[in-house]
Amino acid sequence: MNQMPQLHSLRAIAILLVSIHHWSPEPLHHAPVPYSIGVFLFFVLSGFLITQILLRGREKIDAGDTTLPNFTKSFFARRLLRIFPGFLVAIALYLVFGFADVYDNLFWYLCQASNFLFASTGQWSPGASQFWTLAIEQQFYLLWPVVLLILPRRWILPALAGIFLISPTLRCLEMLGWINSWAMPGKPTWKCLDYLAAGSITAVMSINGIQLVSRKLNTIYVTSGLIYLFFWFRWYSEATIPSWQWLQQSFLTIACVGIVVNASAGFTGLTGKILGNATLQHIGLMSYGLYLYHNLAPLMMGYITPFLWADGWEIMLFPLRLAILGGTSYAMARLSWKYIEKPAYQLKSHFPY
Repeated sequence: MNQMPQLHSLRAIAILLVSIHHWSPEPLHHAPVPYSIGVFLFFVLSGFLITQILLRGREKIDAGDTTLPNFTKSFFARRLLRIFPGFLVAIALYLVFGFADVYDNLFWYLCQASNFLFASTGQWSPGASQFWTLAIEQQFYLLWPVVLLILPRRWILPALAGIFLISPTLRCLEMLGWINSWAMPGKPTWKCLDYLAAGSITAVMSINGIQLVSRKLNTIYVTSGLIYLFFWFRWYSEATIPSWQWLQQSFLTIACVGIVVNASAGFTGLTGKILGNATLQHIGLMSYGLYLYHNLAPLMMGYITPFLWADGWEIMLFPLRLAILGGTSYAMARLSWKYIEKPAYQLKSHFPY
């Protein structure tokens, strides 16, 4: 990861897209901007990076430098140390501020199953919607070691390809009416497997020396992104193409793969300069904390600066709202990292790979 600094900037762009969407006043919240790209880019990145960690572990196991039980214990311990301290603090803050949805559904949040809560009820938590993606990430951490550490090597790519196909297949079957969809159909874990598997397949191919950056491939990535935008704007304008709309997210997945592989190799030109920006990379390094707390910031600042939500002034005051909520989220993420997450994560030395 340290050798791929532009990936930090991708994280920053993803969290900025998500945060701006959640902080926007009603007219801008529903503007024709595909903010959700940030979420799915996160998934592809996670698949890419976690697969690299697991495959390096597989190599050590095969070389006799460690054992499967020891590596698996270290992998899960490190994930817990990285994820749960900040997560538990965020949940505690929701409870302190009397956020009813988290209190009423605490079991779902603590068990990292909020994506199924939203999927079954069809309702977002008005201020804790970010937890559904974190839930999927935790479920992903449970599944992926089985695929990458236990399966015979020759089965890994076919297994990942099969996992990748699950999500678009389910979307197609729902479109045909052959299976019932959930109240919020995109939130069950199996509907997000293609993003994670695509990142994972990319990592496997990269480690095996397969070239994934070329002029022809970049043309495919860009074309896929444009096709996705076409479908997205048709969906936004309520003029979907039912027989093809189920492929919308698959085109986005291919485009995200292109972004990740080019960033891991290092974009050049203007894109390289943007992704090489030190401030953007710093935001990327703080992205987990920012993601945890960015929905808490409006809940907290609503008590202090309620005028930011004054009727008729939301659009005019939006730049100020962005600045205040952005600063609050950053301060919370920074304090969380310094006093909670970093001390906890330093315990990883007890769990070497």
